[in-house]
Amino acid sequence: MGPQYVLACALLGACANAPMSLFDESREAGVHVSPKFPTDTRVAEGPAQSPSGAMTLFEAYRLALAKNENVKIADARIETERLLRRQTKDLIKPIVDLNGSQRYQRDNISNSQGKETKLQTLAEAKVSQPLFRRGEFTLLEANDEGIEAARAALLREQQTLARDVAVAFISVIRTRKLAELALVDEQRAKDQLDAAIARAKSGNALKNAELQARVDVKRAEQRTASTKRDVVVAEATFFRLVGDGAPKQLAIPPEPPLPTSDKSFAQAQERPDLVELQHREEQARANADAASQKRWWPRADVVGQLDYYTPAAFGSPTSSHNLEWIVLGTLTIPVFEANQHTDALSRANDLHIAELEREYQLRVISEDVASAIAQVIGAQEASKLANEQLQAAKDLYSLVDKQFKLGAVTYIEITNAQNVLVEAENTYEVSNMDRISALYDYLYATGAIDLSNTK
Repeated sequence: MGPQYVLACALLGACANAPMSLFDESREAGVHVSPKFPTDTRVAEGPAQSPSGAMTLFEAYRLALAKNENVKIADARIETERLLRRQTKDLIKPIVDLNGSQRYQRDNISNSQGKETKLQTLAEAKVSQPLFRRGEFTLLEANDEGIEAARAALLREQQTLARDVAVAFISVIRTRKLAELALVDEQRAKDQLDAAIARAKSGNALKNAELQARVDVKRAEQRTASTKRDVVVAEATFFRLVGDGAPKQLAIPPEPPLPTSDKSFAQAQERPDLVELQHREEQARANADAASQKRWWPRADVVGQLDYYTPAAFGSPTSSHNLEWIVLGTLTIPVFEANQHTDALSRANDLHIAELEREYQLRVISEDVASAIAQVIGAQEASKLANEQLQAAKDLYSLVDKQFKLGAVTYIEITNAQNVLVEAENTYEVSNMDRISALYDYLYATGAIDLSNTK
């Protein structure tokens, strides 16, 4: 392996040695507990708990899989590779030709009835069978590698669709929840406005408290409008991927089990996109070998031909000479064929490109896995902090709200507490959904994503 590979492994190792205790919901004081990563390399199958009538992530993926054009294209490319293999096999199969012709000549020919004519009819059947072609079996091996590469590409396309559907599914849930929180915030702001108006009328508050409350209502209404727009955008993305509109109820996807961090790169070595490039490299190598083998190597063929003349051939003593046959064996030595040299150079260049693409993809995979690990660690920590922030914000708002109703604090304090609570609620929902999205992104980066556990 080159220095880039060593650097990639070092980067992965640094991420794997990060404080993995961040994955845990809790930790003992001064003790780092092990991460919640099972040793399975694939997501275990099993039904997900969901409300009655709620669409699960697997159901959304199943609908998308049946309608997605990219998956269908990838599946059709497998058939294309199979047809290319059939074309290669046809090169060494016999060729049968039937020809018919008539010729008008100067000298008369006597037919079987003794009449003379200058018109002669010829019917010809010809069979050509290639006996030896250097490199043809190597080409078949290249076609087999192409079929396997297309199958790996189909699997990766399915994984990409699974990741995209998971992200869109979670995005709809997140935006809808934020829209609900925006409505709650709006109603809370309106309640505060009613309280501010009542206190201003009774002389217990200044007019600016009422004006501030009206500003907060408008702010809450703007937030509601913004979140409704986000819901429409998320549902449009859902419709594009799944092919159906998002139903009213979506079951929150379960947290999938993950490969252990120390096995993540080894798991990623089996990613279908890398497997595809490995097969493409072998295909290019086989094509290069086949092209180099064709130069200077002879080609052997056998040709059988049967001709029927009417009238009989000129000078034939009897009509039995209407039939003539011949079997011809040929040995062709290519002394100069310019296209063979060019083809060999082109195939060698294709092999060099395939090797570079595979090496580059290894570095991309190491970056993907390292980034995914960092995203999961950060999302887990952010989710934990968001939960703590929400609890503190709820306690603060509950206390300030009671003090405000007793007239112990001004409207500024209740407004600040309300803003803190709204921010904490939004951060909590976003961080929770981001945490689940990060898990599925991690599975996608390691090539282990499977939505069968979300049934």
